[in-house]
Amino acid sequence: MELYWEIGSSFLEADTLRHLGDAHRAAGEPGPAREAWTAALALLEEGGLEEADEVRQALRELDP
Repeated sequence: MELYWEIGSSFLEADTLRHLGDAHRAAGEPGPAREAWTAALALLEEGGLEEADEVRQALRELDP
């Protein structure tokens, strides 16, 4: 993550956060999944990337 931040690759940073959120969800940890996905969503929205829709959906699915 730090490397992506240093080289200015917000997409790769967001992609890593997305996968981290997936891992937390699979481990039954919704709180950390939400944190990772929320951070990823901010980066994706900032870049105007359509992957933000997938992250929004993942966040919606966390809520009962």
